[in-house]
Amino acid sequence: MARVVCYDPRHNITLSQMRLMQVVHVFTTFQNQMVEFENNPDIKSVLIFENKGEAVGVSNSHPHCQIYAVDFSFKLVEQQIALAQRYHATHHQNLFEEIIIQEKKDATRVIAENENAIAFIPYFARYAYEVMIFPKKNHQTLISLSSQELTDLASVFHQVVRRMDMNFNMDFPYVLSFMQGAR
Repeated sequence: MARVVCYDPRHNITLSQMRLMQVVHVFTTFQNQMVEFENNPDIKSVLIFENKGEAVGVSNSHPHCQIYAVDFSFKLVEQQIALAQRYHATHHQNLFEEIIIQEKKDATRVIAENENAIAFIPYFARYAYEVMIFPKKNHQTLISLSSQELTDLASVFHQVVRRMDMNFNMDFPYVLSFMQGAR
């Protein structure tokens, strides 16, 4: 199943140009889609993603994202979960909590943070300008985030994309994907 989420009826407004509460509405739409997919036994994984800008291959200039709900598990998600399970078995700690602790301790790569979410350039960045945005509490999918946690996640995301636009003095291109556990 594939769906498209358009952010705004205006054909030139990106998430970074929207007001925070509009971005929260978009994130709430993502969460609602996840709830709907959870009730479908044929869906095993959901990928929510946006490719923004010609530099990353966008052919449709109307800002939007896509949601793919599929009947299999995404290999990258499976690999990430397996790594986290091995880390837990070895260290008796949650890998993602440990990453957040280390990034906060170092503090040099933290871009934005609030009570429930944090954004940072990971120590192990694989790409130029890679940013990870995590909720601070453990959530397998967007479904379990409270309203405030979802708002805080959207707020941190909004701060990051606005800062990228301002830093580079342009509508900065990016690839956004939500990494979520499979059922």
